[in-house]
Amino acid sequence: GWAMHQLNLAETELIGKFVKFTSAAFRHGATTLYIPFSLSNAFRDVQMAIMCSKWGFSPADWLKGFGAGLKGAFGWESKLYNDFHRNAGGYGGFIQSARTISGTKESLFTPSWWTKTKAVINPFNLITNFAEAIELAPRLGVFAKGLQKGATPLEAAYEARRVTIDFSRAGQQARIINQWIPFVNARWQALLNIIRVFREHPIRSAARVTALVILPGLT
Repeated sequence: GWAMHQLNLAETELIGKFVKFTSAAFRHGATTLYIPFSLSNAFRDVQMAIMCSKWGFSPADWLKGFGAGLKGAFGWESKLYNDFHRNAGGYGGFIQSARTISGTKESLFTPSWWTKTKAVINPFNLITNFAEAIELAPRLGVFAKGLQKGATPLEAAYEARRVTIDFSRAGQQARIINQWIPFVNARWQALLNIIRVFREHPIRSAARVTALVILPGLT
């Protein structure tokens, strides 16, 4: 504690950048580039989507979202994926939210054929895009479900961001803490989602928890 107080501004900024870099490297190694995590996380996202979606959620919805997410992540045309992003639904997942502004701008000026090629020949891009498709599956599935139920694209996209963890949702202090303690904001957002749905729909939420958690534990 005493040593930290003796640091000047330049030293403090250097340490902050180092912590941010190491924290980001750890998060990517433990999530994006670790396929078993992506697969297990897909199951947790499905559970949360079932819990939180006001329109319901099924495996068929997940498959529809995964198909659109796979096309979009690998640079192929997908109307569902494009409409989702046009209505502010994108960048709520961990992978998309972790992309820098410069990287996003660069992709806008990269020829589509080269984007599609890199997505396949580069093993890191291949894994990342596959993980992104898995992460987008429940969000795009709920988005499509909302459109089927008569919601406006903007309403459907907003609801789709809220059915699972929105990694872009954080205040200034939470972002600083998250640099030092990886995933603390994700755990906090998950808790807030559960509290919200129980407050808005207590009976329905209790029934879904029973079906998802309690009954399987009794069998």
